[in-house]
Amino acid sequence: MKRKSNVLTIIKIVTDIVATVLIIRALLNSRKDAK
Repeated sequence: MKRKSNVLTIIKIVTDIVATVLIIRALLNSRKDAK
């Protein structure tokens, strides 16, 4: 049971990291477009 919860938390962290990376990329792309 503990392993399952750990996997879920890891998946949550990974999704959060991916989301932040996508947002940062979008911001960088918008900056490039502005220039």
